[in-house]
Amino acid sequence: MKKFLKSFLIILFLAVLSTEFVFAQDDTEIRLQQIETKMATKSTKTTTVSSKVANQKAITFIEGSVLTISANVLTISSKKDLKTIYTSDSTKFINIDSGGKKLVGFGDIKVNDTILVVGVPPASSTGSAKLIIRDSNKVVKNFSILGKIATLKENTLTLGHFSRSDLPNFTINLTTDNIISSSKNKTLDRSTLITGQFAIITGIIDDKGSFSSKQIFLPNYKTKTATISGQ
Repeated sequence: MKKFLKSFLIILFLAVLSTEFVFAQDDTEIRLQQIETKMATKSTKTTTVSSKVANQKAITFIEGSVLTISANVLTISSKKDLKTIYTSDSTKFINIDSGGKKLVGFGDIKVNDTILVVGVPPASSTGSAKLIIRDSNKVVKNFSILGKIATLKENTLTLGHFSRSDLPNFTINLTTDNIISSSKNKTLDRSTLITGQFAIITGIIDDKGSFSSKQIFLPNYKTKTATISGQ
């Protein structure tokens, strides 16, 4: 009886050990499959990223100003030289302005337009455009000048350097919507401007290079009557 029991226990132990080994082997195989799946997924992601990077590197473009337009050909002036750009029915044209962007046609491109030509390498002197983008946004140039009012007329004033009289004066146009203020007064009348007064004037520079004021700040303002010359 003891021998039988002993033999039975040995057989049972071997069976349990064999089962554990099978389970351990199964777990190992599952883990290996999971690792292989992760590696395959990572490889796919790496390939996708590499493909995107390659596509990004493949995008070429040039920027320039349109000089001539003939049939379906544009001649543009880039920073380095002249480029001859060919267009076709598959070329897309996009206009960008303050209202957003929209599709346009070849006929909307005008001489002196600034365009971005996609599909032509910068080093090439000629090429076929896949996409042409016209930027119609006007570049607004702002200015801010600190100085002393040298002369004052009805629609203009000249602003000189605050300490050097040998430097040239700036002629600035006065507009009806000028905002004149000081540290103690948010709004002042045009009559508060006088010659010899320090002023900080901000505004815009138009396409012709003229200065037009928008805001005039008087840091040392004191109540005085304006002296208008030329009257």
